[in-house]
Amino acid sequence: KKGMSKLLVAFHMGLKTRAELERALPEILLMLDDVEGGIAALQAVLAAGPLEGSSSARLSAATRLTRVGLLLERPELVEEGLAAARVEYDRSLRSTGGRFSYHSRLPGLLVKAGRAPEAEQVLANALKAAAPKEGEAYFNCYATQDLLMQLCAFYHTIGRPGDVVMLLDEGPLWGAGDLAQLLDKETSEFSSGRGELALGEVAADALWQTGNRAAASAIILNALESKPGRDAGYALLLRDRGAKALPELERLAALNPFEERPLIWKAQLLLDEGKLEEAEATVRKAIAIDPSDGEQGPGDRMRAYLILGKIREKRGDEKDAELFGNVMKAIRLSETADRYYEAGLLSRAAALYSESLGYFADAYCIQSRLARQLAELGRFDEAQAHYRRAYELMPVSFGRVESHCFGCESAFEGKPQQTIAEEVFTRLAKETPEKPQVHYLLGYLYEEQGRVPEALAAYWEATRLDPDYLNAWKRWLSLAAGGGAPSAAVDTAVLALIRLDPQGQHVSQEKWSQLDSPKLLWESVEAANAKRPQSPTALYPLKASQAFLAARPDAGVQPRQSRGETPQGIVLERLDFLAPLLK
Repeated sequence: KKGMSKLLVAFHMGLKTRAELERALPEILLMLDDVEGGIAALQAVLAAGPLEGSSSARLSAATRLTRVGLLLERPELVEEGLAAARVEYDRSLRSTGGRFSYHSRLPGLLVKAGRAPEAEQVLANALKAAAPKEGEAYFNCYATQDLLMQLCAFYHTIGRPGDVVMLLDEGPLWGAGDLAQLLDKETSEFSSGRGELALGEVAADALWQTGNRAAASAIILNALESKPGRDAGYALLLRDRGAKALPELERLAALNPFEERPLIWKAQLLLDEGKLEEAEATVRKAIAIDPSDGEQGPGDRMRAYLILGKIREKRGDEKDAELFGNVMKAIRLSETADRYYEAGLLSRAAALYSESLGYFADAYCIQSRLARQLAELGRFDEAQAHYRRAYELMPVSFGRVESHCFGCESAFEGKPQQTIAEEVFTRLAKETPEKPQVHYLLGYLYEEQGRVPEALAAYWEATRLDPDYLNAWKRWLSLAAGGGAPSAAVDTAVLALIRLDPQGQHVSQEKWSQLDSPKLLWESVEAANAKRPQSPTALYPLKASQAFLAARPDAGVQPRQSRGETPQGIVLERLDFLAPLLK
């Protein structure tokens, strides 16, 4: 029976040859919960020795062995996996002269294994190898900039804010003279294994903890304007300003009405102050923007429901408090399941997803993830029931923007899934024709199937029912870019996106150039610019980096915004010759 299961899984994975099957054997065994067999297969890959071109496969095996060891609390596997990963790291440094390495994976694994000093040494060695060499005529700063950001994230994770400040002040290889040029840069997050940290947040936290609260306060606000969807920034804002943060939260919410985070943290602040009725109205407004809340990493996802549960508890509604408490139990248990999935232990992940549905069965994201993994395991009949339930839940789980949670991005991948989805959405369109999300989902499905005219019609119907449906306009315009759509309809879509998202936080501003009228484009961009906060030119000087750039004008491309990345620049790049006439 197990042998047949292996063949079914291999067939589902598209493996055609014996060699492909052998390479995938560790993954298949782990998927089917033959953990000891999977471990032995991973160890066999590592024992084969470093063959030409095998670094990627060996690193993958080493990483997976380490993750399995961490999850199963087997330190001998962790040690073996880390030792093999370190060998591949050292080999990559030698073979590329320090210009490329697998350092980005190894430090995170070391931190999770409780070996922070080794992680620090790995990053320090990589930075030393990437530094400019004596007599080098040209130096590109991007590699060292990335490593400095990783070091800052590392020190932030292990609680050494002074070292973050030291890197900002004394690091010469940032490739920029001021933190303002790097505010929205992101780097790997070390504690949870998923998600990223923004350099602005890390710098603000370090400066605040080391006593430079004036600089930290300015950086926090500018970081939130640049990255308004990050919980870490709001946590810093409330820590810095307390109740005085309320006007800033309201300003940020007004700047970006399709970003729910300012409202979530406003609700938290109102809850802390005991203003329960106002807090509940605010958090429900946040939930309406994006009920799925899938973009956040572990520990932050569904924060709005956590706050709502606390509000209902304080208002004496034990039933609702228990309901939202179970929602959070389901989400956190599913995040544990995510870790098993990432380690390749699909059968165990599926069991945990199934357990989490016992707390909250109406979580479309958990239904979708469980369905996908059951299908990967060859358990197609079980998968179909969960796919069907996920599709039934989607219309009430989507707002005017939706953010897919981990593993939900491919919900319509595969013909059986598409057949079920079409059946469900078509039925719901007849039962609730006035609900724009149903038509949006039909458009999403038709687009996945390559049925472009039908997808365009479905998206357009969603926008007719709700002219403020940002994602429906966004997907319609992206699909219409292939040609064939009337220019008047394209203009309508572009103008809707400029009206709804003048900051360009959700939709690339390059799409604005699809406006047929250059004059209208120019005027629309000018109106949008009037609503944009002024970007700072200076926030915190990177003194050593300034000195290095002054001494080395050949130090490569500095990370500052090009004209083509600004809203006005989009027009100027394409319409330079018309600019004098249009002003």
